[in-house]
Amino acid sequence: MGELRRAIYEITNLYRSYRYYEDSSWRGTYEEEGGGVLMNQAIHQLDLLLYLTGLPASVRAFMKEGFHRPMTTENDAALHLFYENGASGHFLASTHESPGLNRLTLSFSKGQIEVEDDAKLKITRLSEEEEDFARKTDQHFLHVAKTVEEYSFSILGNSEEHRRTIGNFIKAIQGKEKILCSFEDGLKSITLVNAAHLSFWSGEEVPMTFSEVEYLLHFKGKVEEEKRVRSLQKKR
Repeated sequence: MGELRRAIYEITNLYRSYRYYEDSSWRGTYEEEGGGVLMNQAIHQLDLLLYLTGLPASVRAFMKEGFHRPMTTENDAALHLFYENGASGHFLASTHESPGLNRLTLSFSKGQIEVEDDAKLKITRLSEEEEDFARKTDQHFLHVAKTVEEYSFSILGNSEEHRRTIGNFIKAIQGKEKILCSFEDGLKSITLVNAAHLSFWSGEEVPMTFSEVEYLLHFKGKVEEEKRVRSLQKKR
C-alpha cells in the first residue's frame, strides 16, 4: 500500500448514560479512573490504531470535560497526530453521541483501507505510486487507476473477544503462543493518552518524549480541582 499519508479514526458510538456514571463514583474521574473516554472506552481503538500506524511523534489535543454528562474527565476528544514521515492522523472519540460513528480510514501512497462498524472492509489499490502518476500525467484532475475489494465480516461478541484475549495471555505465559499485545504495545497507548491530556491541559503540541514531571504536576492539579468540584456538589 506504500507509505502512510493519513489515518482517521472516528469512534463516537461509545455511548454512556447518566446512570452509567452515577452508579459507580469512580467513573469519569481523574483520581480513580485516570481519565475519561481516552483512558477507558476508546483505549482499545487507540491500541488498534497504534498497532497499524505506530506511535506518532507528537499530538495536539482538544477535549470537553463533562459534556452533557455528570463527570469531571473528558467525554469528547479530538486528537491531531503528527508522524515522523510527515503523515497526519485524526482520532475522534466521544461517549455522548447517539448513534455515533465507528469508522477507520488509512490512506497510503498506493491505496486506501476503510473499515466501518468493525464489519465492513474496503481496500482500494492504486496501479502505481500516487506521486509518480501525478508527476508524469498531462491531466489536471484525473485520478490514479485503481482496483477495489470489499468484504464483510460477522462481529464477535465482547465475551468471545475477551475469552480469546485471555486465552492468548495464558498460553503466552505457558510458552505455547506469542503474546498478541505486548507490554510495550500497551505502553504506547498509555503514552499517547497521557501526551494528549498534557496537550489539552497546556494548550500546546506535545511530543511523545514529554516530561513525566510536567504531566504529573498537571494531573495532580486536575485531581485537586476535581475534589473541590465534587465537594461543592455534595454541599448543594
